[in-house]
Amino acid sequence: MGDNTRLKKLRMQRCLSQRELAEAISIDRSMISLYENDRREIPTSTAKLFADFFNVSVDYLLGTDTINSGDINTKETARDCINKQLTLLNVEEQNRLIGYIDGILDSKKGK
Repeated sequence: MGDNTRLKKLRMQRCLSQRELAEAISIDRSMISLYENDRREIPTSTAKLFADFFNVSVDYLLGTDTINSGDINTKETARDCINKQLTLLNVEEQNRLIGYIDGILDSKKGK
């Protein structure tokens, strides 16, 4: 079997659960798990769906090419991921998180 680690990496970069990805491209969630854990080969037609969704080449997705033609803007992706996670927190938890961030930034100023 191939190395399907890029599929999981791309999914995680977009902060998507397996269920969310499965719904987005209309396949069963269990198949994504099988692909990511290298227990099933990704059929060409499904690889094309993934590649189109993530804006990468099929070769990049399957690990046969190291160049990501649709390189993801990591800062924007990280920001989107953080924003998505913030919506799951209540106000008190958000304020606590802001305190943690302030602490990290303060420690960077001291260096």
